[in-house]
Amino acid sequence: MVASPERDWRELCARAAEEPDSEKFVSLVNQILQALDECDRKLMLSSAKPAPLRESH
Repeated sequence: MVASPERDWRELCARAAEEPDSEKFVSLVNQILQALDECDRKLMLSSAKPAPLRESH
């Protein structure tokens, strides 16, 4: 099962908060940014759906 992007970025943040290695920290931050971008894309796609057409009377 694939983790949702929301859960993924939260887990990545928790890992980054504890990461002492600066290179691994930067890698985690980049992964967090990618996960947040994915969340944004999904939100934009869901809000960009056209409204259903109304029947005129």
